[in-house]
Amino acid sequence: MNQCKCEHWEQCPVCMPHLFNPDGTRKPPETVYELTASAMREAIRQRDSAQSSAEEWFATAATLRAAALLALGLLWMTERQSDKVHLAYTTLRDALGGKDALRQGIQAAINAGHEADHPAEAAYWAGKKGDE
Repeated sequence: MNQCKCEHWEQCPVCMPHLFNPDGTRKPPETVYELTASAMREAIRQRDSAQSSAEEWFATAATLRAAALLALGLLWMTERQSDKVHLAYTTLRDALGGKDALRQGIQAAINAGHEADHPAEAAYWAGKKGDE
């Protein structure tokens, strides 16, 4: 391993290798600026790529959450006669955030056209008020 001879108070090939050629001679200033500019361009490209990946991930996560909320609302609207169905309902409800998630899930199911407790002969629609 190379030991720094400048003790970090000046620029040497050991502590600032990007400013020096492999043979130890100092690079001309424009080369340093070009390297710095290319490093900045690469950093910006990586940042943009990471930002794009993060945006895609958040969009996918939002879609998955919306689907899970709809499933929760539909499970709430079904009669949970089976222990497996009840376990799926409670697990999904708790994973999505409890009562608030349940409220959002019921609303998502209603918005998707599903109505709770609406037998064919009933004169009301669950989730809607009045004659809407």
